[in-house]
Order: sequence, then structure tokens, then C-alpha cells
Amino acid sequence: MNIHKDIKNIVDEQIKKQKIIPTKDDIVEGSALFDIKDGRINVTKHPTVNEHKGLNSRCDTFEQMCLRLAVNNVKFLLLPHDVTSESKNNEHYSICFSKLRHQNFVTIPNIHLLMGSVDRFFAEVNKHDSDLTNKVKSSVFAGGPQGDKRSAYLKKLSGNTTHVGALSNAQVLPLSAQLDFMFTINIDGHALCYDRLYWQMYSNCIPVYLDRNKNIVQLHDELIIPNVHYVESSVEHWLETFKSLVEEQSIRNVASNGKNFIQSHFGDNAQSSSFRILSYILLAMEAQQKT
Repeated sequence: MNIHKDIKNIVDEQIKKQKIIPTKDDIVEGSALFDIKDGRINVTKHPTVNEHKGLNSRCDTFEQMCLRLAVNNVKFLLLPHDVTSESKNNEHYSICFSKLRHQNFVTIPNIHLLMGSVDRFFAEVNKHDSDLTNKVKSSVFAGGPQGDKRSAYLKKLSGNTTHVGALSNAQVLPLSAQLDFMFTINIDGHALCYDRLYWQMYSNCIPVYLDRNKNIVQLHDELIIPNVHYVESSVEHWLETFKSLVEEQSIRNVASNGKNFIQSHFGDNAQSSSFRILSYILLAMEAQQKT
């Protein structure tokens, strides 16, 4: 299975911590049991999943994804939430899109990578991006109103004429417009905002992550390094940090590092790359459950 060696090392270590093959008695709130036997899938959802339209849809979508893979006999719990903060840590075979750092669950590529949404963002970048030297020397943030940090940042921008910020569930600043700026900002909302970070790293812009919550991790987290692949700063200090960075030539290395990371891990098709990782994880769990 052709996956990046660093990702293989991460998931191999995670899978080693899985000890207990789950049964229906182990289905916890916000989870669903996937029982794949002879290539057929039986999914048993906790009532909280059935009652939540988004989680129910994710489980159904993930079931269809599993049918595309050459997996025959494996059982695992899927935790379809963006964050597993309310799930107790355990040694049951469990997979998730993101987790608390201390939890034993196996992280798989996030749902938007698997669904191809990130590839569509990459296509937008290819269509609209320009060289870093042609970008406006300021920063931009555009996102929904979720999370205190986002509203705090917009308040921080009050009266500022250099930087741009938009807080709305409507697309008031499309990706094509954000690509005009030298610095593109990411701020956590309900969960980590990796769809945004991935296309920011893919672009010629310099990604900036303000007040990143490092206790919540996704699969590539250990490999995406602050001040190497993105600029690390805070809502409180970014405007001052910007002044010291905007004319610094070395900061441009961050943009190239991000592009190289995306190319190395996702190549020309992030969805296909993510399916290879998912297939590797499920086959490795299947092999371990046989022993």
C-alpha cells in the first residue's frame, strides 16, 4: 500500500494501541459500530447518531466509502464528530477524524479529504492564485461566526485599514479573493479548520494560524510544523507580528514549505491519497484482529 512513510508510522503506532474488538455492547454515545464481514457491512448506530442529521449522514457516507475498499473482516467503532472530547479513552478499535491528543483512537483523513472537497479547493487555487510577489501586503480572514477567537479577532481589527476580516456563514470573500493577500489567516471554529489550512499551504500565500488548539489533532498534525509550514501567532499579537514579518525575505520559505508538504502528502489527488491511507488503516486493523 503506497502511503507516505511518516503517515504509516503514525497510524501503525495508533493501531498497536487497539486491543479490544468492539461489539454492540460497546457502542457509546456519538458512535456507530461497523461490522465488515465477507465484504458486507452492517452498521449499528447509537441513537444519538440517528437523531443527528449531520452525524447520521457522515456514517452513511463512510459506509459507502468502505464498500469501495478491499476490506473483508474487521470491526471498529466510528466516532463521526469533528472532536471526540466527550468520548472516553479506551482500547477498543475506534477510528475518528480528529481526537484529543491523549486518546488512543486511530485518526483517519478528514471527511472533506475523503469526499473530494479539498481537491475542489486546490482546483480553485490553481485557477486564481498568483505569485507571492504580486500579492497585497496584508492579511485576510474569512469564515463563519463559530468560536470566541474569531469574534475577538474581528474586534481587534476594528478601525484597522490594512487587514481584512469577514465573519459570516455566507461566502462574502470567496477563495479567489483571499488569494490576493500575502497572508491568509486560519482561526479555529467549532473544530480545527484544516480544509482552510490545506488550501492555504497549497497556495503561494503564507498561512497564519492564530491561537491554534494543539490539544485536538488530526492525522497530519504531527507533521505540520509551526513556523515551518505556517506562521504561528495569536489574536492578541498578530497585527504587531505582521509588521515584523511583511518585509522579511525568509518568511517566504513558509509558503514554499507548505506547497512542498501538500505535494508530498497529497500529490495530484488528495482524495485518492486519503483513500489509500484509509484502506491501509482498515487492512492493518483487520490483520491485527486476526492475530
